[in-house]
Amino acid sequence: MKKILTMILILGFMTGCNNSKFQQQIASLRSENEYLQNEITKLKVENEKLKENGSVGDLSRIKKLIENQNPSLLMLNATPIDYSDKKIVILAYATLSDYYNYEYKNAVVSHYSVQLTEGLKSVHVYFRKKGNENLFKMLGPAKYPGIPLKVESILLYERWDYDQGSYLGEGLNWSLLE
Repeated sequence: MKKILTMILILGFMTGCNNSKFQQQIASLRSENEYLQNEITKLKVENEKLKENGSVGDLSRIKKLIENQNPSLLMLNATPIDYSDKKIVILAYATLSDYYNYEYKNAVVSHYSVQLTEGLKSVHVYFRKKGNENLFKMLGPAKYPGIPLKVESILLYERWDYDQGSYLGEGLNWSLLE
């Protein structure tokens, strides 16, 4: 960014441009450069905090926990009816979703749709909006693969649709997977 600013200054002086528009561009670039430098500093500080807290090293442990869970996401999707009305714990990466289908197709007003993913496998769990506002705030800006969560869920038989071919559970509790 400093090189670009220097080149603009040199070109401006070489061409005799000394107008206010040129000065505004320089001021804008300086401001943008200062902002970017501050963002870089913030990211460096955040990275150091992650290293100090051990979070960076814990990622491999979290990945192993998710990969070795039982039942796996594949098992939940292969035979979802086997898990109806049973509380289960799911360890996976979570993101907000806009998937409302089958017996949850009208739940967009009352529930958050959360996609739980492990590799290419995923299930959906629906959390009541009331009382789970923090989940929404945390998952809203999350990018793929998501935030590692421990989710307690139940596939309610009353919400089961024989045409559905995957696990669509009701979220009971959640916590960060650490």
